[in-house]
Amino acid sequence: MSAGHLLTVTLVVASGLAPAFAVARSLPVALLLAPIATALVSTVAVVAMLAFGADLRIWLAAAFIVAWAISLWLLRRPRPAQPAVPWLAVAVTSGVLAVPLLLVLHPPTSWDAHSIWWLHAGYFTYDGEIARAAMASPGFVFSHTDYPPLASAPVAAAWALFGQSYRTAQVVSTLTTFSAVATAVVAVAAVFTRSRPWLAWSAGIVVGLSTWATGAEYVAAGYADALWSACLVGAAAALLLHRDPFARPALGLVLLTAAVLSKNEGLVAGGILAALVTVRSRRDLGRAWLVWLPAGSGLAWAGLARAVGATSDIEQAEPLGGVFGDTGRLATRLPPTLDALWETVGPLVVTALGCALVGFLLVRTRRATLGVGSDGWIWLLSCGYTATLVFTYVTGPSDIDWWLGASADRVTLPVAMLACLSAVSWLLAAVGARDGLPPAGTSTPAKASPPDGREPRAAAYQAAGA
Repeated sequence: MSAGHLLTVTLVVASGLAPAFAVARSLPVALLLAPIATALVSTVAVVAMLAFGADLRIWLAAAFIVAWAISLWLLRRPRPAQPAVPWLAVAVTSGVLAVPLLLVLHPPTSWDAHSIWWLHAGYFTYDGEIARAAMASPGFVFSHTDYPPLASAPVAAAWALFGQSYRTAQVVSTLTTFSAVATAVVAVAAVFTRSRPWLAWSAGIVVGLSTWATGAEYVAAGYADALWSACLVGAAAALLLHRDPFARPALGLVLLTAAVLSKNEGLVAGGILAALVTVRSRRDLGRAWLVWLPAGSGLAWAGLARAVGATSDIEQAEPLGGVFGDTGRLATRLPPTLDALWETVGPLVVTALGCALVGFLLVRTRRATLGVGSDGWIWLLSCGYTATLVFTYVTGPSDIDWWLGASADRVTLPVAMLACLSAVSWLLAAVGARDGLPPAGTSTPAKASPPDGREPRAAAYQAAGA
């Protein structure tokens, strides 16, 4: 990596550090989250440029000034104390995830990265007029011009400042994806704070490593699939499994926003997640409505994209009634779709289902002790998203064999990661609950503090591990 790329990495992290710290209130977590924060602020700049015109660099300056001002204002406001996140856990997480990310050393030659994400970054780099013309051009329909801009926006920002380079694009894309995966690890570990700390972080790292389950070569190649999948799974852990998801919802909401603004599939899955969170928290709608803000941001982008003339080849899909009236189409497209999904994630999903069944029969009371939400929400999210995949493939206009071969291993990544999240939640229920802990939600008599006022060792250990 050249000195220029190191400068780019430093700038991406530093630019998002204040917003990330305002969300996490933990410096180790803020360092992991900062590239995602930079991508979100850059996305705001791209949206403003498309809506109002002018040069991207003007909107980047304005967006980051406003983001930092809001962050500093939020940091001055009192908030409940945050659980401590050990530097060692963050360092180990970063080191483990960095090993498979060494694929970033491969030359930046991936087709979709060039034809979609970096092509979008190319026309975002200039001004609103050029970007709107490109998005409305029939010649660019193949590049899915309606895709949300989060994966492309930080690349466009780097190009606007340092000039266009595909190697720079690959580095920025990989850094943003690493941020998503590492932050998802933090979100998963936070769900299991009543477990032993090293087990909670190990569970998070296992879920993070599952990002490479269906297509290791895509994660560091400039694709958006790993980015939005990791954000979705982190948000699902924070909002569906945490015993009180709205006590500190900021991290989960940020991850959900990043997921819906990264790819159209992320918007669909994020909408399903928002609906499930609303049902789960139906007795707390005064706070549960917050999950619709990220979903609304995705819908706002979809409206803006259509307003500037962007279209997608998926819009040529066969109407649902026509599909069911055409048995030949169902016979030729449904079986290969199901076969491809099975070959990609079927064995992993069956294994995770078996783990969930055994766990439900044997250790569900220990799961209650951990204070972890019902595993059924994770499977509802996975099934809902899988159903949309099957519907899209069956009704879509592309040749089914080519389409499945080009995308099935990437679009099924959330299914694999959610299955892994389910499995580790049951494994921790079996081995991770500390002896003597009451079920979550019950109170215990307060213990007197030592005469010197210091916190008891066990409580201090629990706070450090959280």
